[in-house]
Amino acid sequence: MNAALPFMDGEMRGFAARTLAKVERMGEAEFAELPIYAADEA
Repeated sequence: MNAALPFMDGEMRGFAARTLAKVERMGEAEFAELPIYAADEA
């Protein structure tokens, strides 16, 4: 996601940056408990 930040518009860039900051603060155990779903690319 970091690599895509320069290509995002302002609002989306801010949302992505906040999301990255939140994930970076998480510990391994907390991150492992998150449900991860594949994106629908259709």
